[in-house]
Amino acid sequence: MNNLTIFGNRALLGGGICAHHNSQVTLNTTIIIDNTASDRRNDVYMSDDATLTRTHNIIGMDEDTGNGIVGLADGNDFIGSENMPFDAGLGPLKDFGNGIPVVTLLPNSPAIDAGTTYDNMPETDAAGNPRVVGRSIDIGAYEYQWPTRRSGVLTR
Repeated sequence: MNNLTIFGNRALLGGGICAHHNSQVTLNTTIIIDNTASDRRNDVYMSDDATLTRTHNIIGMDEDTGNGIVGLADGNDFIGSENMPFDAGLGPLKDFGNGIPVVTLLPNSPAIDAGTTYDNMPETDAAGNPRVVGRSIDIGAYEYQWPTRRSGVLTR
């Protein structure tokens, strides 16, 4: 799964992702945050026999049950816990005219320029913006668009 924002879902197990029975999940430059689950493994649930490969992701929180992912941050991922959820700096849900609501990023979001590029990466984000703006790709489905500065002369 590349450049996704999995946000605001509800489920019995793993509100964002639930992997069972030798499942293999690959996450790349993805945000999984503010999901809820009855089993309290809110954002990600991985059974003992499931495999998770990941790089450059934001995962808001997970209940440390021994089969979750808390404590596995390797320097490229931001992972919170139930006691210390991670704040991804998400902005409002917006419709950019393509009929697909997109969760935006706030200007101070740690997701900005924190992702990694990959083969066959799309040229645009979910909102239709260029996929890379700034130093690197942003984590999640939306690429933050820095405000443009206007130059000019003020007159009376």
